[in-house]
Amino acid sequence: MNYPRNSSFLGSYALAAVCLSALLSSVSCGDEPGEGAKTTKLSADGRTAEELLAEGIAFRSEGDRVQAIARYSEAIGLGLEDRKVFLERGRAYFETNQNQKAIDDFRAMIRLDGKDAEAHYWLGNAYARTTQKDKSLGHYTLAIRAKSDSVRFYVNRAEVYASLDRLKEAVEDCGRALALDPFQASTLVNRGGYYARLGMPDRALTDFEKAIQVDKSFYGAYHARGLHRGSRGEFRPAIVDFSKALELQPGFLPALERRAASFQSIGAHQQAVADFSAAIQSSPRNPHLYLSRARSWAALGEREKAAADQKTAQSLSSGATAR
Repeated sequence: MNYPRNSSFLGSYALAAVCLSALLSSVSCGDEPGEGAKTTKLSADGRTAEELLAEGIAFRSEGDRVQAIARYSEAIGLGLEDRKVFLERGRAYFETNQNQKAIDDFRAMIRLDGKDAEAHYWLGNAYARTTQKDKSLGHYTLAIRAKSDSVRFYVNRAEVYASLDRLKEAVEDCGRALALDPFQASTLVNRGGYYARLGMPDRALTDFEKAIQVDKSFYGAYHARGLHRGSRGEFRPAIVDFSKALELQPGFLPALERRAASFQSIGAHQQAVADFSAAIQSSPRNPHLYLSRARSWAALGEREKAAADQKTAQSLSSGATAR
């Protein structure tokens, strides 16, 4: 989706993508005035609904969504029927994974104005988390009809198309977003990923390299190009890209793992062990990492260490199955 420093391609290439709700919380909802019925009722301690709404917004900006939701709900309880309060509470519910409550609030916005682009956009986001992807696409489309110049509407719809393997439509939506703003490194990486899945590697590589030109500080672009190079057996250039990604984003687990695998592919097992060990520190319950390191230990003649890693991997796998 339209996130400043991440991309769907990072997730679709089996990477540890940032949580969707955290990414979406960074999108501004704008400063549109509220619409709907006002109220003159006061809370038990004498506050107006508008004051409670303002307090809720302040709490949410500080990251306290529980208190924010409480203030929004109190304002609504006083009779405030305002798109702003439903938008704010709906987003807070969304960010705390209370998806159905979020949907209810965004639907309340629709009742106030059936052409509210933000309401349809957020309904699209909420339904994207469910199996009802058709509803997600439908609401994104309605948002676009109401406001056709919003980059994030196209980017988010592209993600849903891609999740349904409707990759050509995903590519088209990325193109529409880039026509509005050609300097989006994350969208270029997204589209490159879709091209890769379509079996169009040259176009994929072009987009990854454009993304790097647009934003040389975006670690995801280097990582995506590294994955692309590795998939073509170009392991040494891939290692360079993964190293750059790690320079920009130290400790980035997917880059550590892929660089380690690339080191293995060229027989550099000491370096592979170092990277797998660093990855294990970040993800100590991942059996795949132990198995991968065991292969390098074995290649180095460290049979006891290889056996110990294999035993740990088996134990972790058995524990996961038991749970």
